[in-house]
Amino acid sequence: HTVPFIEGANKLTVRRSNVLEDSIETFNSFNNHKELKILFEGENKSAASDAGGLGKEWFTVVSKELLNPENRLFVQCDSDEIAYFISEDSEEEKDRDDKYYFVGLFMAKSLFDKIPLNLCLSKAIYKYILGDDNEMSLEDLKQFDLSLYNSLKYISDHNIDDGSCGDMYFTHQRKSGVEEELTYGGKEIKVTESNKAQFVYVKIDFVTK
Repeated sequence: HTVPFIEGANKLTVRRSNVLEDSIETFNSFNNHKELKILFEGENKSAASDAGGLGKEWFTVVSKELLNPENRLFVQCDSDEIAYFISEDSEEEKDRDDKYYFVGLFMAKSLFDKIPLNLCLSKAIYKYILGDDNEMSLEDLKQFDLSLYNSLKYISDHNIDDGSCGDMYFTHQRKSGVEEELTYGGKEIKVTESNKAQFVYVKIDFVTK
């Protein structure tokens, strides 16, 4: 239930030039059951009580910043749908966990306050949130990385011992060029017809987690 406004509100003051960082710094400690009162620094304070207008604007501005490629949190999916998935580059971000924790709270608050978000995340993200019993499948991969899906689909459907796929190993090359092992000693394990199912499984698990 919503805590009545008279019992207190969460007051969030942010700079438009630094709205995402300012929001994360303060919002993560808020009680989401309280009303949210937004103030953009340097702007008319009386506007803070405009029937939630600034709050809705804050949700819109922050949503846009979350999808901004410069913030390296999400990347547009390689798929037929317009959606976003977690960016590989986010691993290099300082306070990465705090930022994604904020995303969760931010989305929860929008649901609680019945404010729609223009935040089209991949269905695969929501499936992952639902828990360990919902493992990612090859079809899930299709929703955010069509190129990789087509590659793994071909491997799954064809005999690769004929050399049609060239030499492949249990590794994954990130967009940065860094090659990582999918399993211990993966650089030495060649993908064959007999182990390709395991390769597809660990590949999907790696890129989705």
